[in-house]
Amino acid sequence: MVLWDDNEHTYEYVITMLMDVCKMTPEQAFGHAVEVDAQKKTVVFAGELEHAEHIQDLILNYGPDPLLPASKGSMSATLEG
Repeated sequence: MVLWDDNEHTYEYVITMLMDVCKMTPEQAFGHAVEVDAQKKTVVFAGELEHAEHIQDLILNYGPDPLLPASKGSMSATLEG
């Protein structure tokens, strides 16, 4: 599963969301936050399709970043084959 960069979410949001949804450690989540910011995408999950779809659904429904008024919704995540 690929998490895509945007300008509507803070590092804090990305880190918290990845810890909540993907059960990452703070260090792992921070690494992915840096990567998505620098590379514009990061692979946050690899595994069975059913589990990947569940993780994607959680990401897509996580909601806007409360620290940014311009944030209108969740981050984008796509399944890559």
